[in-house]
Amino acid sequence: MAALEGESGRIKVPIDRVAAAAYRIVFGRLGRLLELAWLPMLVLLAVELVPGLVSAYFWPDDTEAAASLAGANIAEALIAMLCLSAFAVRWHHLVLAADRPLPPRRFLAVWARFLGYSLPFYLAILGAAAGVSAALDTLSAAAADHQVAGLAELITQNTADALVATIALAVSLVLARCSLVFPAVVIGQSLGLMGAWRRMRGNTWRFIAATLLVTAPIMLLAAVLLDLILVGAHLPLPDALAHPPLGLFLLNGVLDIVLLFLFVALGATVLADFYRRLVLHIRSN
Repeated sequence: MAALEGESGRIKVPIDRVAAAAYRIVFGRLGRLLELAWLPMLVLLAVELVPGLVSAYFWPDDTEAAASLAGANIAEALIAMLCLSAFAVRWHHLVLAADRPLPPRRFLAVWARFLGYSLPFYLAILGAAAGVSAALDTLSAAAADHQVAGLAELITQNTADALVATIALAVSLVLARCSLVFPAVVIGQSLGLMGAWRRMRGNTWRFIAATLLVTAPIMLLAAVLLDLILVGAHLPLPDALAHPPLGLFLLNGVLDIVLLFLFVALGATVLADFYRRLVLHIRSN
């Protein structure tokens, strides 16, 4: 075991080959992607669109409806985590198990373990963001009593953004270093967080770079296509509209959901390749 860990520590995963393989696997299996993702995609699409439809088109001035959307946003985040993690489990298994289907009973057990590892990271980010926001709201209120409300609001908002971004980055780095545990869970291998941490040594930034390399071009292409559609329809960007046309609102929501699942598939494929190279010691193309 020590020899294997030492060997994995000397491996430098080739970013370009991993990214090329991820594109080839994902875009070569779009039919399978839709087959695995259609149900969670529909659920998440409904969860994302319904609150926006209610607040912007049905009861735009209803304060009670607006207040209830705060709880809806929390529910949306939880449902999004469930839907995306369920798809990630199935896609990991597709890539690592040579297209063999995952039995429903085993899927539930694997999904539960997958969530058990991922939930603490998400809760850490959300809890830290909520704590920072509450603390800075208190500081802002105290500063307002001294008649420097405008300056206090600017300072606290910038400070809050910086702190939340720093905490999210730190948690994301730890998650990236431990991420090999997720494909191990899917294929039933015992690795653990510490084992995943050791195996990813020397390749954490390579994993982050490979993930960015496969997702950034898709984001840029989607932004360009949306901009071309808006220009052709003589409409400003969606963020510039207080109440965008219903068709534009729906198009933007569908695009967001499709991109989410595409990014999960690409990221899971990259992670599966790192797992094969660093844990299974199988070299891909």
